[in-house]
Amino acid sequence: TAGQSLNLSITGNTMPITSSKTVWIYKPSSGSSEWASYSLSGATALMNLNNLPETGIYTILIDPLGLDKGSINLQLLSDATGTLAVDGTTPVSLPSGQYGRYTFTAEAGKAYGFGMTGLAFTGTGSGTKSVMVYLEKTDGTALYNC
Repeated sequence: TAGQSLNLSITGNTMPITSSKTVWIYKPSSGSSEWASYSLSGATALMNLNNLPETGIYTILIDPLGLDKGSINLQLLSDATGTLAVDGTTPVSLPSGQYGRYTFTAEAGKAYGFGMTGLAFTGTGSGTKSVMVYLEKTDGTALYNC
């Protein structure tokens, strides 16, 4: 649906990673012109498909490059949504690959702070675990990120 935000979780890539594989996304009206692409160079990846431009059937093309072959798992996840209470606490739990998109009502010119407590990561992935927070206007334009 136009305006919807989704995440494409890519796991279990068994294609050789000696060279980059490309995942292409085509919107319903684009024909042979891609809307988004991602260069896959490992076993897992997450593609944020923010604010889909139109309603209809999208196509995902995986280019294994040359004669490479293998398998890959794709999972499409919608964003978790909700409302944050000012001066309150909102519990949030997200599975791997899912974004959270939460709103709050604010007054122009008034200062606000944002805090997170009890942050915990689970899973078997290697590397540093982190979280990004983006503050956007209602039209989707960025105000701040950390």
